[in-house]
Amino acid sequence: MAQAAPRTHARKRPHARTHASGPTIDTKDFIFASLVHDVYYQLIRDGYFPASYKLDADNALRDIMLSFIKKDDGRLVKTWKTFRANYIYFAVKIFGRFSL
Repeated sequence: MAQAAPRTHARKRPHARTHASGPTIDTKDFIFASLVHDVYYQLIRDGYFPASYKLDADNALRDIMLSFIKKDDGRLVKTWKTFRANYIYFAVKIFGRFSL
């Protein structure tokens, strides 16, 4: 049986796929956005991205959530999901620094 090639790098910590650390409903838009956000934060923690990318990660989270509620012509539909995307954005902007 063939052996697997050795890893070329080792992560400092195991990947942290946490979804949300607060009370939330796991909808399709939030699960996808939180996955991208978690990957950003993991890359920052592992030193692949500088800490200045935290704002990019937080913006990506909100932008992905908002992209799920845009109409075909690009207009944003004002719904509870718009409110939710913004309050989650502000929560990670304020409290996300504790997980880095």
